Amino acid sequence: MKKILCLLLCALPLVAMGQSVSESLPYKTVDGIALNMEIITPPDRGNDQLRPAILFFFGGGWNGGTIEQFRPHAEYFTGRGMVSILADYRVKSRHQSSPFDALKDAKSAMRFVRQNADRWSINPSQIVASGGSAGGHLAAATACIEQYNDPADPMGVSCIPDALVLFNPVIDNGSGGYGYERVGDQYLDFSPLHNIRPDLPPTIFFLGTQDALIPVETGQYYQTAMQKSGNRCDLHLYEGAGHGFFNLRNQVWYSETVKESDCFLQSLGFIDRKTIRPVVDTIGFAQHDWQMDSIVSRLTKRIKVNDSPQWKAAIAPHDDYKYAGEITMQALAGVRAPTVILFGVAHKASTFGLEDRLIFGSHSHWQAPFGYMKVSPIREDIMDIMDQNNWMIHDEMQETEHSLEAITPFLQHKNRRIEIIPILVPYMDYKKMNRIAKDLAEALTDIVESKGWEFGKDLAIVISNDAVHYGDQDWGGKNLAPFGSDLAGNQEALKLEHEIITSCLMGKMDHKKMKRFTEYTVQKADHRAYKWTWCGRYALPLGMLVANRLQENLYQTSLFGEVLGYATSIDHSLFTVEDLGMGTTAPANSHHWVGYVGVGYR
Repeated sequence: MKKILCLLLCALPLVAMGQSVSESLPYKTVDGIALNMEIITPPDRGNDQLRPAILFFFGGGWNGGTIEQFRPHAEYFTGRGMVSILADYRVKSRHQSSPFDALKDAKSAMRFVRQNADRWSINPSQIVASGGSAGGHLAAATACIEQYNDPADPMGVSCIPDALVLFNPVIDNGSGGYGYERVGDQYLDFSPLHNIRPDLPPTIFFLGTQDALIPVETGQYYQTAMQKSGNRCDLHLYEGAGHGFFNLRNQVWYSETVKESDCFLQSLGFIDRKTIRPVVDTIGFAQHDWQMDSIVSRLTKRIKVNDSPQWKAAIAPHDDYKYAGEITMQALAGVRAPTVILFGVAHKASTFGLEDRLIFGSHSHWQAPFGYMKVSPIREDIMDIMDQNNWMIHDEMQETEHSLEAITPFLQHKNRRIEIIPILVPYMDYKKMNRIAKDLAEALTDIVESKGWEFGKDLAIVISNDAVHYGDQDWGGKNLAPFGSDLAGNQEALKLEHEIITSCLMGKMDHKKMKRFTEYTVQKADHRAYKWTWCGRYALPLGMLVANRLQENLYQTSLFGEVLGYATSIDHSLFTVEDLGMGTTAPANSHHWVGYVGVGYR
């Protein structure tokens, strides 16, 4: 006998997924078959606000497929604050079922979610249906097909979603369309293209121009018919893409379609626009995937990084790629952990009057070349554990600072699903720095141990900095060349650079080396003032104090540093970026140059 099963009686055990929670349970039984859905909820931070939800239907021609197809999408949108749902339904290969059975199940799933919205704090008027191919048909059909309802369903509960995200959906099931040989003349009551009417949910529709199942003309006709009926339908065509182009294995198209879906849901008010941290520097660093692919390709011809050891921590530059790209890529080659804590310079801390606290943001993602980069939920764990006097949230500071934007594209190029925790470090004296670093290291120790993580493998630390800023011209009227800008003066400056690197950043690490670093770079009488113009005079020592203390807490040993390279903006040949729409943000000559160091720590 068909029936909707009670949530409280039939829910399976909860499974932790990072900070989200995954719950698998049957939403209906039919002919003795239990059909499950997996509900993934974002972390509960004590906010009583109802959440939007997105329900995914896998593709497979109503013949096969599993919920795993859309798991990457579900994880992404859970990270954006939505409840993500992966629904199974009857398919021919497993259940000897028809496409009509699949549609009945899809409608049952929609009704089940809306009827039980309170269970997961779902807003019942913000439920999105999504799917690919035949799953896209099911999502669209829940909105516009009146037939094919399971008689056991609570018919007083609407199965119509509040928005549709469709990935190459088979929306034409008529003669000449997909599936006609199976549905026959019933297509008139089954095909979304033939059942468009006013007041359908706003829709975004993704389609490749080389899709062998859904012609571009079909997608265009669907959009036109929707718009003529007064409905919103955003059609996005992808040149050269075939059927199923949106899946994770096609990372570029996956990222693009997810990004567009995110913007679409933002436009509906389902997702907060403010949670995306935008790009600041669009000149010196890559902002598009094709730019970053070209940068890596060009740098790979100049340097070898494939045999790099795995680093637990790394120091990398943040200047324009044309100047510093080689050192940045060398430094980050050994950072392979899926979660990375980023320590950045807070260049404009004085503008906002910020000092003596670590600066976090509240963004859920960062805009990046290969799609939005997720901010790890362990950020909230860190803030929960640390002394509240040692940190603050300041989104405007995070949104105006470029020092981490040199780092994130390289990390994302290697791992599209990397998660970051961006932290900016403003003015503070060494005593305060040491105290905050101890607090943060203890918080990270608790988190790493509770998760069973391994430092370097599961979590790494990257510190953004540039070395000396030297010269007597174009520094805002300041003379930053205490040794002079002639050949002898520049050589003296380089001598001091290598002295700092050798005595502070290499070999076995301890807090004395970081104290020595601040003595080199910060005025004793005024810690806000430069002694040696090293950009990163706070971020570097604090980040290294945290990294080394974490190593000591976990393994009772110290980190060991290896210099991977040093360069300046004028001591090596530069590679071409201008054809990529990129360039430089400052001059480079003997009167105005910057140093760069890359260091890896094991």
